[in-house]
Amino acid sequence: MSEKNISISPYAKADNVIDIKGFIKLDDLNDQIEIPEKKHLNLYNFSTATGDLIVPRNFKTLHIILKPNWISNYTQNDLDHLLLKGESSHEILKLRLQVWCKNTRWCSEQVAMLLRDVNNKNEIIYEIPLCDVKEEVVISGFITREKVGRKSESRKADAIFSVLSNCEDISIQIDEKRDIGGNYLPIQPDNIGELLFDVQGMENDFELPVIKYSEDFKPFFVKDNIKTVNVTFMMSMFYFLDSYLKWLIFKCKYDSHDKNQKGLIEIFSKYCDISKNSLIEIVEDKKYSETQTKEYLRLSLNLFKGIQKDSPVKYSKELKQLIKDETK
Repeated sequence: MSEKNISISPYAKADNVIDIKGFIKLDDLNDQIEIPEKKHLNLYNFSTATGDLIVPRNFKTLHIILKPNWISNYTQNDLDHLLLKGESSHEILKLRLQVWCKNTRWCSEQVAMLLRDVNNKNEIIYEIPLCDVKEEVVISGFITREKVGRKSESRKADAIFSVLSNCEDISIQIDEKRDIGGNYLPIQPDNIGELLFDVQGMENDFELPVIKYSEDFKPFFVKDNIKTVNVTFMMSMFYFLDSYLKWLIFKCKYDSHDKNQKGLIEIFSKYCDISKNSLIEIVEDKKYSETQTKEYLRLSLNLFKGIQKDSPVKYSKELKQLIKDETK
């Protein structure tokens, strides 16, 4: 296992105690589109209840309506142990929400909500100008201190705006993405004999396995306009991703600070119809336990369907177009 420097918060925190739910609307479109449990919504070519396909670029404004609520049996009293002696969560803490776009660096204003108003009824509304964002926007939530502490205590935050809890991010994809696996699947040419593909490094417990392909195909695989190559990767991608799903669940020693492992969590959350937190719980369960094995089998089935309908490359639509082009 590779050595890693894992950053540790200088004060105690309690993440994922508030769940951000809600829905989105686009200008005059009557449909309200719910934010799914897996916290990722692909709006590009989204099919409405009437069967119409949405292309977000045809609209001017993305309306996001959020309804935060406490997860499970949590209440704001469960945060009292993070405060200084004598402080009350009613007076010291607030939930802050913000929408931002990594690609354009656009960011909304933060909206603060009193914790007593976190009840799945009170709404926070954002209106996002689509001309200012690209690819996807992210909704982030965090609980912060709103007052400076009058004294210091070990492992407790006392500075104003210290983040005591992070909510699970929500991502909303607004533009088409052609890649299926994102930037998280390492692939490279190699001399692998008669094989076309091989996945090497499945025995590692930290470093990601690597997809190797025959170096004879390098001149063709680096291009994106060869139909045979596109079909080859479409048909192979389920095996690749399922191999990484096996590795993540059964072999990986999960590190929440490792960007590659976090990338896999994000991919499988989208395609396997599961929240990131629930997936991490499965990964951190006892390896090869009966529960973990059953969960893998369930997620593998979801992955097979999800990669066909939820990935940026719509399999059925893409293959039909390739067949039409070939038969002209």
